[in-house]
Amino acid sequence: MKLAIAAISLIALSAAAQDTRTVTEPVIPSACVVLKAQLVQAGGINGIAFVDESKPDTTRLQKALDSCAKGKAVELAADAGNAAFLTGPIEMRPGVTLVVDKGVTLYGSRTPKDYEREAGSCGINDPKTGCNPLILGKGAGGSGIMGEGIIDGRGGAKMIRDGKEEGKTWWDLGDKAKTQGASAGPQTYRDERQ
Repeated sequence: MKLAIAAISLIALSAAAQDTRTVTEPVIPSACVVLKAQLVQAGGINGIAFVDESKPDTTRLQKALDSCAKGKAVELAADAGNAAFLTGPIEMRPGVTLVVDKGVTLYGSRTPKDYEREAGSCGINDPKTGCNPLILGKGAGGSGIMGEGIIDGRGGAKMIRDGKEEGKTWWDLGDKAKTQGASAGPQTYRDERQ
């Protein structure tokens, strides 16, 4: 009898603890602007793509995010064989979504200088310096990143300094930083909600 009462009590407690929230599938917001890719998505060694590093999209991406209204999206779309975007650090805005369409890749720059917080601060192993992240979500509540495309920070690709490819990758610096307790490269995304 005591066992039956205990079982009924557990069933009643578990029924009361059920999650009663209504969960809905996310919906991609309508675009305030559709940015067309201007770079060809080229193959590379070991799946690491090489795009034209001299044509970054950072300024036009940030300008689109800055001018987009809350509840809208900046859509990255392919255009006539071009399906790549190249960016240094960008900052999300409150309520704005970044949509990367299927077949489109958003590549992070391989140039440490693009991520510097101050001159010479990025792409080195020094605990006092650091890099800006590829995508920053500081004070950007309600923002998001959606779509079936790809964001590739290219951690395994060789970095570029002074217009020349060097032998080190972000991953090489990261491995070294683990043993030194230092900062080496940018994060792909950092959320600094406050």
